[in-house]
Amino acid sequence: MPITTKQGLVLLGFLAAAFPATAATVTVQSGDTLSSIAARELGNGGLWPALCEANADVLEGDCDQLSIGTVISLPGGPESAETEATQEPVELPAQPTAETPDDSGVEPAPEETADPIAEPAAEAPAAPAAESTGERADLPGAYVFAWSDLPDRTVPRGFTVERRDDALRLSGSVEDPHSSGKTGGIAFRLPDEVEQAASGNDIRVHILAAPVEGTSADIEVAYSTHEVGNSGWRQVTAGDGPAMFRYAVREIEQGKGDFVGILPDPAGTGQVIDLLALSIEIVD
Repeated sequence: MPITTKQGLVLLGFLAAAFPATAATVTVQSGDTLSSIAARELGNGGLWPALCEANADVLEGDCDQLSIGTVISLPGGPESAETEATQEPVELPAQPTAETPDDSGVEPAPEETADPIAEPAAEAPAAPAAESTGERADLPGAYVFAWSDLPDRTVPRGFTVERRDDALRLSGSVEDPHSSGKTGGIAFRLPDEVEQAASGNDIRVHILAAPVEGTSADIEVAYSTHEVGNSGWRQVTAGDGPAMFRYAVREIEQGKGDFVGILPDPAGTGQVIDLLALSIEIVD
């Protein structure tokens, strides 16, 4: 979908202020769209028109068709900084639905990638009215993480994580994900103090989550030491209050970080969940 020069200039001016003096580029991978690149690299899929404007020569005016291997420049460099800041605000055009090019014969990207932010669907239902206020304090354990301060995460291809107003929305599935290392699911790296405290002890992993549709949903969760073993995938039920499983952690050797992995849709049915909080309880 074409955009106007006025829209592109205003967006470039905004990005110049938000991301000054950058000169980063990204290479188009299979399945990428300008919207997904904007969401992943700029934190907002709605900024795709600025990418289109900044790469007009490369894209030859067609923002809906991306070729694998194309190098896209991220706006915000010195040229963009010269854009007038007094432009009248304009309404962003709707995101285009680009056709994914045939990637047959193209080597897939590594399983673990930079953290993508999911593009919210135009007709996605509103998040359920979960009582998120105070939920963090309701989970037992010395190490409690609300959705807004969950540890660093790794999102393999096939999964998405979307930051909502009151939760992290998790979706996606892959075939036969492993539970070792960082796990093959959406993985949250726990702080080093948790790894030290859990070493050689029994722990309880508590998860507070709710399905976007329905009242309850089966998900799978794993605790991995990334070094001396893991719990394997444990099925728990989201939506019936906090879910929990117990695991005996072996003593660490070198300390490579502990992870909690989550499979939001283990059966591959399109199930989506909202993650509200998780905690690690050291069992005396």
